[in-house]
Amino acid sequence: MLRQVVRLDSRKGAALEKNVQMTLLLDLYGTLLTQKQREALSLHLEEDLSYAEIAAELGISRQGAADAAGAAKEQLSYYEEKLGLLRRHMRTQALVEKALGHIEGMKDAQVLRDILSELIEGEEHGV
Repeated sequence: MLRQVVRLDSRKGAALEKNVQMTLLLDLYGTLLTQKQREALSLHLEEDLSYAEIAAELGISRQGAADAAGAAKEQLSYYEEKLGLLRRHMRTQALVEKALGHIEGMKDAQVLRDILSELIEGEEHGV
């Protein structure tokens, strides 16, 4: 029984992580979607509405709501694959946090310079 609960929690965590990632992608690339796609996905992710509820809200069929949200997810994934804005943002954020950790105690100035140089070079090269 415990193994089954752990498996369910793991899937829930993965689904939650995917929803958070999609929400971030929607923030970054949402203006590139159609209005219907943007609204359907926003209602699904941010308001946690079912496709039936989204359909009622937007005046479309349940299948239309599911199709719009699905197409939006595919488009957002495609944009991220090609442009990588979220990936770059996450990398930059990790490097900044790493630098801040070294600044706090000023343990090693050279390590800090190396981290910041890596951050600057990455941004210049679009990585």
